[in-house]
Amino acid sequence: MMRLSATAIVCALRAHGEHGAIVRLMSAEQGLVAAYVRGARGRRMRPVLVPGNVVQAELSARTDAQLPQAIVELVHSRGPLIAEPLPAAAIDWATALTAATLPEGQPHPALFAALGGLLDAVEAAPSAAGW
Repeated sequence: MMRLSATAIVCALRAHGEHGAIVRLMSAEQGLVAAYVRGARGRRMRPVLVPGNVVQAELSARTDAQLPQAIVELVHSRGPLIAEPLPAAAIDWATALTAATLPEGQPHPALFAALGGLLDAVEAAPSAAGW
């Protein structure tokens, strides 16, 4: 039985079934992890699972080979930046690149810190020149 708890950055989301989604999360301890989230496309969870958001994730699976199921809670939202074209594009690019290039299940604490720093800079800077 696998159980993990970690603070993670939402990197990607892919619809699965009627209401759920497979979410790829980046954490310092576990690296990039895919997990199924029930109700991910529902009214309550949709704003939580925006790429770039920081969440507290509780993952569980019966075996290590099984896709874990996750329960997530919002820690920090970058949702307001979705309305701004340049910051939204930067966040989408950084999280999609992370999800597409890193292997699953290998911890990369330095890359997790760098991704968090980049997202914080995008959020804090008044313009792209400050990134």
